[in-house]
Formats: sequence, structure tokens, C-alpha cells
Amino acid sequence: MTMDVLQGVDRIERHLRESELSMSLTSSWIPKTVYGIKVDVCEEGTRKEILAVIREWAEDLHTERQIFWLNDAAGTGKSTVAATVAKEWQNRSMLARRFFFSPNDVAERTTDNFCLMVAEDIVVNQPAISGLVRQAIKATPRDHFSFVQQFEKLIIDPLRKYAGAHAVCIVIDALDNCDDRQERKQLLQSLKQFLPSVKSLKVFLTSRPFQDISDELKECPLVYGEAVQLFDAQKPGYHDIAIYVNKKLESNPKVSDLDRRTITERSGGLFLYAATICRMLENEHRRHIPALLKSLTTREPHNILERQMDELYISVLKYACIGNNADAALMDVLSIVVIAFQPVSINTIRAYLPGNDQVDDIIHDLGAVLKSGGADQPIKVLHPTFREFLLSRKETVGSFSVETRTSHMKLAHGCMKHMEQSLRYNILGIEGLGCLPLFKEGFVGLDQRLQKTVSPATNYAIAFWVHHVECSEPSRSLWDVVLNFLGGKLLNWVEVMSWKGSLVSCIDSLSRLRIQAKKIWSEGQDIL
Repeated sequence: MTMDVLQGVDRIERHLRESELSMSLTSSWIPKTVYGIKVDVCEEGTRKEILAVIREWAEDLHTERQIFWLNDAAGTGKSTVAATVAKEWQNRSMLARRFFFSPNDVAERTTDNFCLMVAEDIVVNQPAISGLVRQAIKATPRDHFSFVQQFEKLIIDPLRKYAGAHAVCIVIDALDNCDDRQERKQLLQSLKQFLPSVKSLKVFLTSRPFQDISDELKECPLVYGEAVQLFDAQKPGYHDIAIYVNKKLESNPKVSDLDRRTITERSGGLFLYAATICRMLENEHRRHIPALLKSLTTREPHNILERQMDELYISVLKYACIGNNADAALMDVLSIVVIAFQPVSINTIRAYLPGNDQVDDIIHDLGAVLKSGGADQPIKVLHPTFREFLLSRKETVGSFSVETRTSHMKLAHGCMKHMEQSLRYNILGIEGLGCLPLFKEGFVGLDQRLQKTVSPATNYAIAFWVHHVECSEPSRSLWDVVLNFLGGKLLNWVEVMSWKGSLVSCIDSLSRLRIQAKKIWSEGQDIL
């Protein structure tokens, strides 16, 4: 059966590749859900000094320092500052775009969509040159131009014709979350190459002090802000933290003035620590707050930021583990949230974990570190340090450690089992359908049918199941499920991918799956 299935995959892949029609289905795809847009802005009265410095830099049309680089440790509030100035600049028609590199979504950990997304926002935010940008977008299909070419044609060339009274600002937030060092280098080198030719363009950039980013920006004459610090371990600033904590907790009768002062002091001047505790207290049932406060405020404070956040994250996780089998249920949910290639909802997690009846409660109890707007809304990890904590420091995390390859295997299982139940021939009920749909055109109301018929759980599964198989430790149990799925549902999967205009992605996935299967076979592993 194994060879029959793999040979069948081979035939279908060749058939699709040989069809010239399939290659015309490639489109410039832009993710519809963009994370980091709804980041809170600074509380009134906080960050006064740094905001004044940034505003002065943005107003100075004569400075040669066109890049403001705000670099500091994780959790110091860089993204909040970026969201604040971006909002101000948008209100004053000075913003081109705020691009947030988010670890929550694989599509936002890369520069693949950067130029097109910035250009599309320039169309909206800078109407004086919108026509030029639209023409550039039509003339510059992403698949045929390098990143540097896209950067120049979509962003730089139209802005060279900008004649406004103010600077135009691009906000690049959390560049360190871009996974690929080479992509980070390419973006920074493009900025350094092209900015001097467009004096009206300024870039506000935030990052952690990663070495490769520092190598590109330190001592660069275009860069301002190297000496600006949000956090000083020797002189932690408590004034802004106190304003924030009081604002968030003043209406909570279970939190006293002394409690708020203690939280401020225990934060060590780190905004992330204070914000996480505030969310934890806002989320906690009122009767549990006294015990929670006692546990949080009686520990010895640490001078090491990483250790301080580790202990707080462990407290968050322990308070979510109340009830029968809570540890196992919690880790099943967390593993999906953390290793998913795209944020998934509560209902999607339920679909992949049909035996777990605690999903809602777990997501609610983790409100200090996760954000969910409802059962069908994507769940967002609020800060990348939480994901890093779970994945990279097993000796600290203990039983809360998420083992990557095992988690990918479990999610691959969940995706395939769900697709076995949800996929079927002619899933949209199109009359007269006799073959795989190579064209989307001509089908009225197709997008509405897809939205109604194909659930978010199915959407995620069809897009990423192969990726999860690739990231898993090869095992007989996994490949038994893979072969069973391919033997019974392969054409149904190809059909729905075709309807979604993702046939090229489908071909690529089949190719990668075939290569992995042949590698396992050639190595003589007793799996297939």
C-alpha cells in the first residue's frame, strides 16, 4: 500500500506541474490578519522624555539621521512607544505604515510581504502619490522582482515625487522577530542605500540589541537614537510604572494602595513585568486575588530580567493548572498555540483536541500572556518572551516545557484527523463539477461559499498539515496517518486548495512530502 500511495502522489504532482494553467494561479498573497496593530499606546503621562525626543526628530526635515533606532531589552516597552508615535503620525497624515514583525504568524516573521504591504498603506495614507504607487504595484509583481528591486520601485520611487510639508514615516517594529538574519540584513542595507535619496522619508525602527542588527546600524551616519534607553538596570524608573499600575488597578477593590506600590517596586522598572501582573489580576476571579497577590509579592526580587520573567510566567501557568488532569490539558493547548504557523482560535483548538473539554477555561486563565477576542478569534501570544520561555529553557520551565518536534507531530495528527472528517468530494456543492477546479473565475459567490463551508480549523489544516509533518520526528504512527490520509483524501484536499487559489502551494507541499518520504525510505528507517 505504501508504494501505491506514494506513486499516486507522484502522478498527481506531475499532472499538476505539467498543467500550464496551474502556474497562472500564483498570486501576491497578503495576510488578512495583521498582528501588532492593536498594541496599547503609552498611558497618558508616561514616556514623556523619549516621546519628546522622537517627535523632535520626526519634525526635523534637515537632519541627515533618517533612521531612529530604539533598541533595548525585551519587555521594556518598545512596541508601545512605536504604537504611540505611529498613531500620532497617522492622525497628522505623516505615516506611511507601521510594519510589525510578529512571531505569532509565520507570514509576519519574514520580509516577503514587507514592500507590498508598505506600498498598499501608502496608497491609503498618502493620497497625493497614491496613483503612482498603484501603478508601481501593477508593474512590480512580487514573484518576478528581488526584495531590493521591490523596495526601490514600490516605496522609494513614488516617495521621490512626494512634496508634502512634513516627513513621511515608516515604523518598523520588532525587527528582531524577523526569523532570517539575511532578510534583516537586506532590509537594513536597503534603508541605508536608498534613504539618502529621499530626504522626506524617515524610519522609526525598534529591536532587541541583536548582534547582526547592531553590526548594520551602529556608527551608521543615518542612525539616531543609539544612546536612548527605555530601561536602565542601575537606575530603574518607577515613576512611569507607578502611573501605569495605578491606572490599570485603581478600580479593583481587592488591590490596595500598598499592593500597587509593591507591584511597582517588584517590577524593577520593567514594563512587561508590571503589565503581566496587571493582566493577571484583572483576569483572576476576585476571591483568588489576595492569595495571588501574596504569592507574587513575597518572593525575593531578581536583578536578572530573564529570571524575573521566568518566575512570573511559572506563576501564571501554575494558576491555570487547577482541576483534574489540568497539567496535561494545559500543555496540549499551549503546544498548539505556541508552535502553530498562524494564530488559531479556541474553536480550532477544540477541533484538533476533541477530547479536551477545558480549552475555554485554559485560554481564559492564561489571559495574562494570551489574548483572545472570542471563540472564533485568533489567539495571540502577547509577548515573544513567553513563547521563548516555553520553547528554549527546559531546565527552567520544567514540566511546562513545550517539546517542538513532539508538538508538531501531535498537531499534524490533529490536522489530518480533522480533514478526514471535514473534506469530501465537491465540498462546495458546485453543479456539474466533473474535475479539479483549475480556475476560480466564473463562480459567483465563491468566497462566500468557502467561508460558509470551510471552517477555520479546516482552513488551517489544509494549509499547514504538511509543514507540521516536516517538522515532526519521523515515526510509524505519524506516517500511518499520513498514508491513510493520502490514500483516502488526497484529491479532496487538492480540490479545496484549488478553490482557494492555492494550487501552487499544494504542488509545493506534495513535492516536499514526497522528498521526505523518499529520504526516510532511502535511510532504511522502519517507518514506511
